[in-house]
Amino acid sequence: MNKFFVLLGIPFLVLSQEPNSLVKIETALRNSQITTSEAMRLKSQWIEGRTLPSEYSSPTHVKCGTAVIHDLNKSNQFAPKTFYQKTDREYNHTFLSKGDTITFRFMYDTSGSDRISSKDLDQNGIPDYLDEAIKSAEYSYRLEVDTLGYKQPRSFVQTGYMPIRILNLSTLYGFIDPDLVPVTIFIDNDYQDFPTAGYEGLKVTIAHEFHHTIQIEYNSNFSDEDRWYYEVTSTWMEDVAYDDINDYYFYLSAYFNNPQHQLTVWDLSSEYAECIFNHFLEKEYGRSIVRKIWESMANQNVLSAVNQTIRDNSSDDARDAFRKFLVWNYFTKNRAVPADYYPEGAFYPRIRFSSNQFLSDTTVSQQLYPMSSNYFNFYSKSYDNYDLNFSTPGNPSLFDVMVIQYNATTGKRDIQTHHAPGAIKVSNINGQDSVVIIVANTNLSSSSSSANRIKYAFEIGAKSSFNSYPSPYFLNSGQDLKWRFRLSSDSKVQVSIYTVSGKLVKHENFGNILFSQGVHDGLTDNNLRWNGRDSDGNLLPSGIYIYKVDGAGIKGLGKIAIVR
Repeated sequence: MNKFFVLLGIPFLVLSQEPNSLVKIETALRNSQITTSEAMRLKSQWIEGRTLPSEYSSPTHVKCGTAVIHDLNKSNQFAPKTFYQKTDREYNHTFLSKGDTITFRFMYDTSGSDRISSKDLDQNGIPDYLDEAIKSAEYSYRLEVDTLGYKQPRSFVQTGYMPIRILNLSTLYGFIDPDLVPVTIFIDNDYQDFPTAGYEGLKVTIAHEFHHTIQIEYNSNFSDEDRWYYEVTSTWMEDVAYDDINDYYFYLSAYFNNPQHQLTVWDLSSEYAECIFNHFLEKEYGRSIVRKIWESMANQNVLSAVNQTIRDNSSDDARDAFRKFLVWNYFTKNRAVPADYYPEGAFYPRIRFSSNQFLSDTTVSQQLYPMSSNYFNFYSKSYDNYDLNFSTPGNPSLFDVMVIQYNATTGKRDIQTHHAPGAIKVSNINGQDSVVIIVANTNLSSSSSSANRIKYAFEIGAKSSFNSYPSPYFLNSGQDLKWRFRLSSDSKVQVSIYTVSGKLVKHENFGNILFSQGVHDGLTDNNLRWNGRDSDGNLLPSGIYIYKVDGAGIKGLGKIAIVR
């Protein structure tokens, strides 16, 4: 059973690593281990609660079965009518909750395997479980339709009410059958032993499934390229309705551990984690942006609708939004900045790095599907400047590189975005600093065909450079200023130090030494140190000084701040 641990006030999730049964079936299908017909038969067995072969059996809960029900209904051959389409007469009880303008029709049992608890603590003649379901259904309607402005589900037009049937769903939170007339919501009878259990599991499920009944008013085809967004939105809506329950935390690792997977993937697991895309959209562009996307989906796919809606409501487009989203995904856990990024980011997992290593001459070669990314973290032990050179045999305009440079001294981060990148300069890296490189394929495509997976490569390496440290240099610290430089070839090095008015105060030729190609540092070479005295041996006054350096590939000027 999944558990919730608290350490120092922060919840940590301990999740079952075993894929749920639907994921196992879908994986076998995609790996050509079973046929489509066999997969549908297994899914039908699962939804009906019948025993699966051991290789597909799993105790892990499934968030929503709506898309599976849709596919089974389309197949006709395996539509599981006997399981959930009990006639009204087969339920022990029917209860109509009549609000001012809306009615929900609840069908439930008080005996048998589908029974709900008969507890009635407030003694109003209605089982407490049913009471909570009624409150949640009416609240979901008022929030999603009246407050947020989504369309009214067709059930209320077709029959004047929406049916909600309560069954023992075992490891399934809930689903709707979009092909039933009227469209019907199905929920579990107790939510015991669920990751989010009891009334909390009931509440978020009704908010989730009620929004599915809304979605089919905008687009009811559940196409392969769009169905991810059905689950993204319903899972996001749970948190809009019940901000303090946070069931979606249980799924986030599926995305944060695999950013190289497409955002648009539908695999019966990742789409629940990808609800954070709507959390991003909500904070960056306003809560109504999600409803406007659904309104735009009537005649176009999700990504086109996202692109159009963002362009209509901001100066960004979908690619801009995706780039920002990827940066937001870095700022979670201990890096969270709630004011600027996810308000609940401290409770999200950290993004997984493809590599996490010291900053040195490095070559990376990878490939990415559209709407996916790789994160690389490089950290420095010394002082240097670096070049980042990006290349792809495909279309470079489909790629973007975001560089997050962290200064360990100031605690500040500098974020740069490079579209269709080539050569990128990463400057002034100090000891203990880090550089995060996010490579994104921002092609607005939902296709996961291997033909759409584009290769890319980048090289990051130090160029010939010259630095002085520490900065500022305190003359009374008892330490010398140190020179550090990298040479592209064997060379002598000379440094001349001037006042800002141009007066030469010191000339260093380091004993006219021929330095070899590579890095040389005053930290380990006593020759490369300066005590802050001029050519006559006098300590220089506080101020800014200019140095001019001359060596193989390191001709240039720099500044030294001296403090006495």
